Amino acid sequence: MQRKLAPEKPRHPFGVKRVSLEQWYYEVFNQPNVDLIDINENPIVEITPKGVKTQDGMVHELDVLVLATGFDAVTGSIAQIGIQGVDGVAIGDMWKQRGLSTYLGMTVTGYPNMFFPYGPHGPTAFCNGPTCAEVQGNWIIDCLTYLREHNYSRIDATREASEAWVQRVNDIFNKGLWLQAKSWYTGANVPGKRLESLNFSGGLPLYTNLIQESARGGYVGFTLTPDTDISVKL
Repeated sequence: MQRKLAPEKPRHPFGVKRVSLEQWYYEVFNQPNVDLIDINENPIVEITPKGVKTQDGMVHELDVLVLATGFDAVTGSIAQIGIQGVDGVAIGDMWKQRGLSTYLGMTVTGYPNMFFPYGPHGPTAFCNGPTCAEVQGNWIIDCLTYLREHNYSRIDATREASEAWVQRVNDIFNKGLWLQAKSWYTGANVPGKRLESLNFSGGLPLYTNLIQESARGGYVGFTLTPDTDISVKL
């Protein structure tokens, strides 16, 4: 059991999968009512009235079965809503066909006036949750205030800005070691899902500077449309 939990030869670099930091995590495995089953070697073949049956024929009896399935992190919740863009394509279908694309980790080209904090291509999984939500939330509030004060009714990220942002996110991510592990950081835990960077891994300070640069320039990378329907491209 110890070698399963802490193999002498690491299966992947440290930190490329979520590190277990909970208290007493390893100590729990020493309890008499706890067994560790490696389903890579002994897969689950059936759920029975008494418990879980593995390939070796053994039924592991239990009182409660917790299903840790369906963890489609970062993009899954947005994709499942079925939001459609100006071309009528659902955002989940668009990401599946073309790959994940956002601008500043808060907007998507072709989905005007839509903002999402704590989502794809933001610091999200590599940032303290409330801190990330506050930084992005404040930026969104400031953006909406700017639009109202300048009589704009529509904002949409340009395709060029989105492509440049995706490239930046991927370039930073590829400098790390995350692709050396099967992890939800890249969507590898979802069968059939494209393997790609789901988060901005450059750190919150850099991310904050980048989104503020856009704001200081009058929201560079966006097409702003006034109520008069005269388009202004920055």
